[in-house]
Amino acid sequence: MVNLQESVYNCYSFKLELDTETIDTHVYVLKSYTKAEAEKDIKSRFHPNKVTKIKKIKDPLDNIVLMREEKKELGSRRKRRNNDNN
Repeated sequence: MVNLQESVYNCYSFKLELDTETIDTHVYVLKSYTKAEAEKDIKSRFHPNKVTKIKKIKDPLDNIVLMREEKKELGSRRKRRNNDNN
């Protein structure tokens, strides 16, 4: 059975040097890429800006779908409860 919530991507954080500042950000790269391929891909996406300190991280948005589903389920229970009181 396929886990629908399992991603085909890894998340990488890095520092991106822009003209006026350096920012910390993240990006998604296919899991099938090696670390070297992922680094090359990330650098090519943001060329000509300089990309440094690339590292694989836990996806900061990984629970967002689960949180939305829980919120939707809670909203449904509230509706049913409110309808029962009428």
